[in-house]
Amino acid sequence: MDAFCAGRTHDSFENFYKYFVPSVVGKTKFKARMDIPGNLDSAMCTVSDEACALLLLENNYDRWTDVHKNKIEGSTIADPALEHSDDKRKRKWESNVSPKYTDGGIIYTDNRTKSHKGWKDAGIQRFNHLCLLVGKDRSSNPEVVPALVQKWKTSGRKRKQTEPVLDIPRTEAYHELWDDEPLTPSVAPTTPNQFSRGVADDSPLNNTSV
Repeated sequence: MDAFCAGRTHDSFENFYKYFVPSVVGKTKFKARMDIPGNLDSAMCTVSDEACALLLLENNYDRWTDVHKNKIEGSTIADPALEHSDDKRKRKWESNVSPKYTDGGIIYTDNRTKSHKGWKDAGIQRFNHLCLLVGKDRSSNPEVVPALVQKWKTSGRKRKQTEPVLDIPRTEAYHELWDDEPLTPSVAPTTPNQFSRGVADDSPLNNTSV
């Protein structure tokens, strides 16, 4: 975690900016901003966006690391609140390590006393401090993000050029939209003069004597 907090001077910054910042900004929005001329820090995300990504990572880092370890070992921990419940979908999580700055609805086994849910005051103080660190980091290293964005764009163009285009045959659905053959009428057309007087010539009404 210290490597991520080291900022733009550390090799881990590329992974942080590429994978964690878009989760805060929005992946579609982040990708669209890569085409803004200059690719400056302020165009890609705000100071608070970057600080928020760092805070979320720091808040959950120990827990996520433990989740990964437990997944490898194949262990899970059932929620004791639902252990004797009739709910068939028992909630399970894969870590007993609690987040650093937040309290939630999950019951941990570390005997924590929860006075509220949400961010602790220490977490808000840490966020404010991270905003200051990010601001200074941007001012001291303004060339890092533009270089990274240019690198990703060049890599993306090369990948598109080398990807083979597969000619996969497709099944066409039957239709008659452009059929030149005349459609067979569902009702036979009427004969000429059939209704010339409003009544057919062979109608019994025409043979009625006066």
